[in-house]
Amino acid sequence: MDTPSCRNAQSRIKHYTIEAIRKAERAFLKAVSRHEKKNNLAYFMGILKSIQKEMDDEEYREYCRSRYQFDIMLETQRLKLDAKQEPEKAGIEQIVDMAEAAVSSPPSIQNSARTILSGWLEAHLQSLRYLEPFKKKIQDTIGNWKELELEAREALWAWIEVLIEELTEGKSATLVM
Repeated sequence: MDTPSCRNAQSRIKHYTIEAIRKAERAFLKAVSRHEKKNNLAYFMGILKSIQKEMDDEEYREYCRSRYQFDIMLETQRLKLDAKQEPEKAGIEQIVDMAEAAVSSPPSIQNSARTILSGWLEAHLQSLRYLEPFKKKIQDTIGNWKELELEAREALWAWIEVLIEELTEGKSATLVM
Protein backbone atom coordinates (compact mmCIF):
# COMPACT_ATOMS: atom_id res chain seq x y z
CA MET A 1 0.00 0.00 0.00
CA ASP A 2 1.49 3.32 -0.98
CA THR A 3 1.51 6.31 1.35
CA PRO A 4 -0.69 8.74 -0.70
CA SER A 5 -3.43 6.09 -1.03
CA CYS A 6 -3.27 5.40 2.69
CA ARG A 7 -3.48 9.11 3.59
CA ASN A 8 -6.36 9.55 1.15
CA ALA A 9 -8.22 6.56 2.67
CA GLN A 10 -7.64 7.87 6.22
CA SER A 11 -9.06 11.26 5.36
CA ARG A 12 -12.07 9.81 3.52
CA ILE A 13 -12.97 7.07 6.00
CA LYS A 14 -13.95 9.70 8.60
CA HIS A 15 -17.06 10.47 6.57
CA TYR A 16 -18.49 6.94 6.80
CA THR A 17 -20.48 5.41 9.66
CA ILE A 18 -19.09 2.61 11.80
CA GLU A 19 -21.88 0.30 10.69
CA ALA A 20 -21.03 0.90 7.03
CA ILE A 21 -17.33 0.22 7.71
CA ARG A 22 -18.16 -3.09 9.45
CA LYS A 23 -20.44 -4.20 6.60
CA ALA A 24 -17.76 -3.18 4.08
CA GLU A 25 -15.15 -5.24 5.97
CA ARG A 26 -17.35 -8.33 5.85
CA ALA A 27 -18.10 -7.83 2.16
CA PHE A 28 -14.41 -7.14 1.41
CA LEU A 29 -13.23 -10.29 3.21
CA LYS A 30 -15.82 -12.34 1.36
CA ALA A 31 -14.73 -10.88 -2.00
CA VAL A 32 -11.01 -11.31 -1.25
CA SER A 33 -11.49 -14.95 -0.27
CA ARG A 34 -12.88 -15.59 -3.77
CA HIS A 35 -10.44 -13.41 -5.76
CA GLU A 36 -6.99 -12.53 -4.42
CA LYS A 37 -6.58 -9.76 -7.02
CA LYS A 38 -9.27 -7.70 -5.27
CA ASN A 39 -7.15 -7.37 -2.13
CA ASN A 40 -6.39 -3.63 -2.32
CA LEU A 41 -7.44 -0.43 -0.62
CA ALA A 42 -9.22 1.05 -3.65
CA TYR A 43 -11.52 -1.98 -3.84
CA PHE A 44 -12.31 -1.71 -0.13
CA MET A 45 -13.10 2.01 -0.46
CA GLY A 46 -15.39 1.27 -3.42
CA ILE A 47 -17.29 -1.33 -1.39
CA LEU A 48 -17.49 1.10 1.54
CA LYS A 49 -18.83 3.86 -0.69
CA SER A 50 -21.53 1.54 -2.14
CA ILE A 51 -22.62 0.26 1.23
CA GLN A 52 -22.78 3.76 2.72
CA LYS A 53 -24.85 4.93 -0.26
CA GLU A 54 -27.28 2.01 0.17
CA MET A 55 -27.60 2.75 3.89
CA ASP A 56 -28.19 6.46 3.26
CA ASP A 57 -30.78 5.68 0.59
CA GLU A 58 -32.59 3.28 2.91
CA GLU A 59 -32.52 5.82 5.73
CA TYR A 60 -33.95 8.47 3.38
CA ARG A 61 -36.69 6.08 2.22
CA GLU A 62 -37.56 5.30 5.84
CA TYR A 63 -37.65 9.01 6.62
CA CYS A 64 -39.98 9.60 3.67
CA ARG A 65 -42.23 6.70 4.69
CA SER A 66 -42.48 7.88 8.28
CA ARG A 67 -43.06 11.48 7.24
CA TYR A 68 -45.70 10.49 4.70
CA GLN A 69 -47.53 8.37 7.26
CA PHE A 70 -47.27 11.17 9.79
CA ASP A 71 -48.71 13.65 7.28
CA ILE A 72 -51.58 11.26 6.52
CA MET A 73 -52.25 10.89 10.24
CA LEU A 74 -52.32 14.67 10.72
CA GLU A 75 -54.59 15.12 7.71
CA THR A 76 -56.97 12.45 9.04
CA GLN A 77 -57.10 14.12 12.44
CA ARG A 78 -57.73 17.51 10.83
CA LEU A 79 -60.57 16.10 8.71
CA LYS A 80 -62.17 14.49 11.78
CA LEU A 81 -61.92 17.75 13.70
CA ASP A 82 -63.43 19.69 10.79
CA ALA A 83 -66.27 17.17 10.52
CA LYS A 84 -67.07 17.61 14.21
CA GLN A 85 -67.05 21.40 13.98
CA GLU A 86 -69.25 21.66 10.88
CA PRO A 87 -72.95 21.35 11.62
CA GLU A 88 -74.54 18.69 9.50
CA LYS A 89 -76.80 19.91 6.74
CA ALA A 90 -80.17 18.31 6.79
CA GLY A 91 -81.34 16.98 3.46
CA ILE A 92 -84.25 18.55 1.64
CA GLU A 93 -86.41 15.52 2.40
CA GLN A 94 -85.67 15.94 6.12
CA ILE A 95 -86.57 19.62 5.92
CA VAL A 96 -89.85 18.85 4.18
CA ASP A 97 -90.59 15.98 6.57
CA MET A 98 -90.00 18.19 9.61
CA ALA A 99 -92.12 20.99 8.14
CA GLU A 100 -94.94 18.54 7.37
CA ALA A 101 -94.90 17.32 10.98
CA ALA A 102 -94.81 20.89 12.30
CA VAL A 103 -97.65 22.23 10.14
CA SER A 104 -100.21 19.96 11.79
CA SER A 105 -98.81 20.39 15.33
CA PRO A 106 -99.75 22.74 18.18
CA PRO A 107 -98.18 26.24 18.18
CA SER A 108 -95.54 25.42 20.82
CA ILE A 109 -94.20 22.53 18.72
CA GLN A 110 -94.44 24.68 15.60
CA ASN A 111 -92.18 27.28 17.25
CA SER A 112 -89.59 24.64 18.15
CA ALA A 113 -89.74 23.14 14.68
CA ARG A 114 -89.48 26.61 13.18
CA THR A 115 -86.25 27.22 15.09
CA ILE A 116 -84.75 23.91 13.98
CA LEU A 117 -85.88 24.38 10.38
CA SER A 118 -84.50 27.92 10.35
CA GLY A 119 -81.08 26.53 11.32
CA TRP A 120 -81.24 23.83 8.63
CA LEU A 121 -82.41 26.27 5.98
CA GLU A 122 -79.76 28.81 6.98
CA ALA A 123 -77.07 26.12 6.57
CA HIS A 124 -78.35 25.47 3.04
CA LEU A 125 -78.76 29.14 2.18
CA GLN A 126 -75.15 29.93 3.14
CA SER A 127 -73.83 27.57 0.48
CA LEU A 128 -76.27 28.60 -2.25
CA ARG A 129 -75.57 30.99 -5.05
CA TYR A 130 -79.16 31.28 -6.27
CA LEU A 131 -82.34 30.84 -4.29
CA GLU A 132 -84.77 29.71 -6.97
CA PRO A 133 -83.21 26.27 -7.70
CA PHE A 134 -83.30 25.53 -3.96
CA LYS A 135 -86.97 26.49 -3.80
CA LYS A 136 -87.64 24.32 -6.86
CA LYS A 137 -86.02 21.29 -5.16
CA ILE A 138 -88.24 21.78 -2.12
CA GLN A 139 -91.33 22.14 -4.32
CA ASP A 140 -90.41 18.97 -6.23
CA THR A 141 -89.93 17.06 -3.00
CA ILE A 142 -93.32 18.23 -1.73
CA GLY A 143 -94.91 17.44 -5.10
CA ASN A 144 -93.57 13.85 -4.98
CA TRP A 145 -95.44 13.16 -1.75
CA LYS A 146 -98.50 11.39 -3.08
CA GLU A 147 -99.97 10.68 0.38
CA LEU A 148 -100.71 14.41 0.91
CA GLU A 149 -103.69 16.10 -0.63
CA LEU A 150 -103.09 19.06 -2.93
CA GLU A 151 -104.29 21.55 -0.32
CA ALA A 152 -101.96 20.06 2.31
CA ARG A 153 -99.00 20.25 -0.11
CA GLU A 154 -99.79 23.89 -0.86
CA ALA A 155 -100.07 24.72 2.84
CA LEU A 156 -96.76 22.95 3.50
CA TRP A 157 -95.04 24.89 0.72
CA ALA A 158 -96.51 28.16 1.97
CA TRP A 159 -95.22 27.45 5.49
CA ILE A 160 -91.69 26.65 4.23
CA GLU A 161 -91.73 29.62 1.86
CA VAL A 162 -92.49 31.98 4.75
CA LEU A 163 -89.45 30.60 6.60
CA ILE A 164 -87.23 31.04 3.56
CA GLU A 165 -88.48 34.58 3.00
CA GLU A 166 -87.78 35.48 6.63
CA LEU A 167 -84.23 34.17 6.31
CA THR A 168 -83.50 35.90 2.99
CA GLU A 169 -85.25 39.17 3.76
CA GLY A 170 -83.15 42.10 2.53
CA LYS A 171 -80.66 39.93 0.67
CA SER A 172 -79.93 40.10 -3.03
CA ALA A 173 -80.92 37.56 -5.68
CA THR A 174 -77.51 35.93 -5.37
CA LEU A 175 -76.98 34.64 -1.88
CA VAL A 176 -73.21 34.19 -1.77
CA MET A 177 -71.78 36.91 0.42
